[in-house]
Amino acid sequence: LVSIGEPWEDAEQEWRIWRGKSEDDPAVKERLAAMWRWCGWDQVTPENANEFSSRTHWSGVALSWCFRSDPDFPKSASHADYMLKAKVNKRNRTAGYQLFTPRELDYVYEPNDILCYIPSSYGKYHCDIYIGNNQRCGGNLADTFAKGNIEGKSSTTAGHVYGSSINYIIRKVDLSLREWKNKEISRLLMEKFNIGIKEN
Repeated sequence: LVSIGEPWEDAEQEWRIWRGKSEDDPAVKERLAAMWRWCGWDQVTPENANEFSSRTHWSGVALSWCFRSDPDFPKSASHADYMLKAKVNKRNRTAGYQLFTPRELDYVYEPNDILCYIPSSYGKYHCDIYIGNNQRCGGNLADTFAKGNIEGKSSTTAGHVYGSSINYIIRKVDLSLREWKNKEISRLLMEKFNIGIKEN
């Protein structure tokens, strides 16, 4: 149950553990209980975790669990909670997790980004973790912890998951968006043309 590193690494590890298992499988009861308890739901135990998770959406605690290596992540059972906190951080220009549109990030995703979309079967926001190579992981997808591709992604489109467009990205930043973009432009100029401001 110990984190193995970055959130995206924990997400991929979680997917490996869950392969072939569903939320009602006793083999994952310890992990489900740990996810819920990580977010403060102490009433969930290994003894009732399978049944509780079968009737209660657990994608929020699954994502929070994958970010357990970062004490700054605003863990919650609800995706809306950390989306709201990220929105406030961005509005106040507070470093930490901030909410962006894909366009604001030039449609470039990084490992540990949180992809937020509204599945047509659910009607509310669901979030997955971007793990690189156009792939994402998330919990409570088809009753398991799943990995899949982002479909229709390009340099000018956000892409979609299960037919639903990615509307927002939560990213941890230490700089303002303007500062981040300037830093990225300098990096690209240095890589391609050997001009710009080289960082130490």
